[in-house]
Amino acid sequence: MAASLDILGIKLLKNFYWSYVKLSLFSLFIEMSMDRLSTLCQNQRMLTKKYFLFILLYTFNCNLAFAEIRPIDNFNISQYLGKWYEIARLDHWFERDMIQVSANYSMLNDGVIKVTNQGLKKPSKPKVANGKARFVGKRDQGHLKVSFFWPFSTPYIIFELDDNYQFAYVTSDSKSYLWFLARTPCVSQKLKDDFEEKTNSLGFDLSGLIYVEQICNPLDENIKIKKSGL
Repeated sequence: MAASLDILGIKLLKNFYWSYVKLSLFSLFIEMSMDRLSTLCQNQRMLTKKYFLFILLYTFNCNLAFAEIRPIDNFNISQYLGKWYEIARLDHWFERDMIQVSANYSMLNDGVIKVTNQGLKKPSKPKVANGKARFVGKRDQGHLKVSFFWPFSTPYIIFELDDNYQFAYVTSDSKSYLWFLARTPCVSQKLKDDFEEKTNSLGFDLSGLIYVEQICNPLDENIKIKKSGL
């Protein structure tokens, strides 16, 4: 009987010991979880503050750009569709060493605009990028956003366009982005001079301007274009 009681006491002691160990481990786990949760919350608050600051600066930058550069009104997307050649651009990494660059715009069934950019990476490697464009606001205003990698998109602002839709000046959310597009791969020196004069007056830094190498038809430079706003 005494032996049975001793065995029972040992079992109770062992149960108590393991219960204590489990409780200690559980308390330690709770403490670590709370510390981790606190750290995560602090990180989340820091990220939220940084994200809010980024949005604030981004919005301020866009509003600042729009104060001087306005997208055109009375825009007709149907006339804008089709192929455009890149005459000039401010240099950026995503188009570095690209020649014979063109963009083709076509309307999809859902009203979204399909964008196909293509060209040659020097010396002769074909490169193609497919994206989609959507209007930011009114469909009669030359302000769209283009996405090549979901969910990221960038503004596409047409701020100069001739009446016949034969050439266009395009920028984005910063004056470090600038494109001169035309329906023909080459244009006259007069149109190039007009482009530089107009964009320089708007505060674009043209020191990094590149005129894109294209295959020209000599007749292109003799085409007369009806211009407006220049």
